[in-house]
Amino acid sequence: MKPHDYMEKCPYCGKYLLAKQVRTHVCDLPFADVREIPVVFFYETMSDKGDKLVMARGYDGILYRLVKCKNPLSSDDSCHEPSNRRKVNRIVSSKS
Repeated sequence: MKPHDYMEKCPYCGKYLLAKQVRTHVCDLPFADVREIPVVFFYETMSDKGDKLVMARGYDGILYRLVKCKNPLSSDDSCHEPSNRRKVNRIVSSKS
């Protein structure tokens, strides 16, 4: 096996992919449930790493953070967990 042919496992669907397949891989997972979240407001922005973010405040007082990762197969968890979680919680509690 050549170095560029290494396999990587998709963290979402569990498929093993060759390095050349990682960029074009699309998971084929069925929906488990569908929920509607009524929101007071929302805005779209982009993180420092190029991930697309949608921030929305729901009528339930929760600040929702939706993330579209630039590279979802990377092992970097910064896309999945906000580094400023305390700051986000403070924003929600101060505006409630």
